[in-house]
Amino acid sequence: MSIEVDPRLAHHTEATIAEARQLAWLVDRPNTLIKIPATKAGLPAIATVIGEGISVNVTLIFSLERYRAVIDAFLTGLERAKAAGTDLSGIESVASFFVSRVDTEIDKRLDKIGGDAARAAKGKAAVANARLAYQAYEAVFGSVDGSVPASDRWQALAAAGAKPQRPLWASTGVKDPAYDDTMYVVELVAPGTVNTMPEATLDAVADHGQVRGDTIRPTTRRPRPRSTPWPGSGSPTTRSSSCWRTRAWRSSRPPGRSCSTRSRRPSRSSPCRGYRPVSDDTTTVLEDDPGEVNTWLNPLRDPADRRLPRIAGPSGLVIFGVTGDLSRKKLMPAVYDLANRGLLPPGFSLIGFARRDWEDEDFAQVVHDSVKEHARTPFREEVWAQLAKGMRFVQGEFVDNDAFEKLRETIEELDKEQGTGGNFAFYLSVPPKFFPQVVQQLKAHGLADPPKGSWAAPVIEKPFGHGPGERQGAQHGCALGVPA
Repeated sequence: MSIEVDPRLAHHTEATIAEARQLAWLVDRPNTLIKIPATKAGLPAIATVIGEGISVNVTLIFSLERYRAVIDAFLTGLERAKAAGTDLSGIESVASFFVSRVDTEIDKRLDKIGGDAARAAKGKAAVANARLAYQAYEAVFGSVDGSVPASDRWQALAAAGAKPQRPLWASTGVKDPAYDDTMYVVELVAPGTVNTMPEATLDAVADHGQVRGDTIRPTTRRPRPRSTPWPGSGSPTTRSSSCWRTRAWRSSRPPGRSCSTRSRRPSRSSPCRGYRPVSDDTTTVLEDDPGEVNTWLNPLRDPADRRLPRIAGPSGLVIFGVTGDLSRKKLMPAVYDLANRGLLPPGFSLIGFARRDWEDEDFAQVVHDSVKEHARTPFREEVWAQLAKGMRFVQGEFVDNDAFEKLRETIEELDKEQGTGGNFAFYLSVPPKFFPQVVQQLKAHGLADPPKGSWAAPVIEKPFGHGPGERQGAQHGCALGVPA
């Protein structure tokens, strides 16, 4: 089972690492692979996560150049794990090489070129690109029959119990009805590979697919004629790859964890840049191919799936007035109860803001004691340990500009370390007369203007105030600040 990090973290190394760690902890199953995109920021994250013994599915690979970089990150991670004394035999990995989208892009360019030669080349680039990727795989990991020796670097890791990173053929549904609907399966058969098929393709292969044995190695081991690309066609493995990767990642699944081919509509509470709702039915359409329907199921956020609890997206909570009774007896225990029931995101963070002269550890101890005394669910040390990783305390008063600047820095730090994605709620557990002052400080220090694609929102207790004038004044003051 593969569970992907939030797509909005694709270009943030530290946040990707944080969410990968937390997802691995949350699911805690030996057959789980954390899906990380093969962006430039994703490469060091892949090496770090594998180095910590976490299995990884590297996704959205299009070019041979990037695939070789993915292999290098995989080997680097294994070397770090070996140095740390980790059992390498428990680390799994696949490298997901996308297939059909290569033909979709190249065929468009061939159509623009025109001519018999261009038409004859249509539908050939994707399979050829994947076969060359397999050749790159064998150059490092060796062939099963020994005819291609493994690299010295891999042999040292294999001797320590490491398993090779298998090539995985993804996006194997044929987009052009003129092509054989099984071509991305039957033409990509070789030892050590994985093929993920949409249901229609799986049915087609079972019905009329002609599996002829190994269809990759015989083609990669014979001399290839040198060729000159058509003018303006570019190289399918260099010039176009960044275009495909960006478009595919932007338009693939919304943030979530897809484990099924059943169709669901994503939660509107967890938006992702690039996702476009089509209608109120259960399908979404990919931007790069209007004819492709993307069916998906998100078991961690889909309310119709009862196998796992529905959880929120990446986020954190700042509590002002964290030393009061409401916070101690209600808010902090409620946060723990949500975490204990699996309803909080794995990187959830909690920041306390008050005048007390506390360090982070002091705040965590107060939360710990409040939770043990007032939580409605049983106390579990492993849940507490995970929640405590994201706890911070900021000392200050509401008129203290330095304190709010420290709050901003703390939120930015947690974005990197915990993968909160810039999404924070600000709970005003303070007297209503302070509402406008706190919100104005949030606005003055940039906390009311989160990064694009993120959100910030105040949480205000109701009813409040002792009369219409006080209530309306507080509401007006809050309206000037953070957008709901």
